[in-house]
Amino acid sequence: MKLENYWLFALGALFMGLVFVGQVYYRPWVVENALDDFGLANYWPSLFGCFCAIFFATSFVKKRELIRCSFWTGVGCAVYEILQPMLGTGVFDWADLVAVCLAGTACSLGLLVKSRMSQSISDRKKVG
Repeated sequence: MKLENYWLFALGALFMGLVFVGQVYYRPWVVENALDDFGLANYWPSLFGCFCAIFFATSFVKKRELIRCSFWTGVGCAVYEILQPMLGTGVFDWADLVAVCLAGTACSLGLLVKSRMSQSISDRKKVG
């Protein structure tokens, strides 16, 4: 793993921690207190799990492959959400699928903006 990609690995670890906190603490607290959190406790693992998967996957690729890897990892997460009932790992929920699609889109767009900004900065350094 290149030094420049450690921040992606660290973000993946952060989101893995958020998935853990959501599963172990947040969801039971919401259920126990009968709170209405607009379903966040239910799709929290899918949302932050997709961020986690994308950041871990992109931490192992070259800079020019970041956007493609982010996109296809998000697609993989969405396919997994659809196949969960057939795999016996969960149930299909539209909110989970929407959360995964939003997370995948946000990551891909965020990495695209970051790569364009860093490219612009390096171009300015060459000129100046």
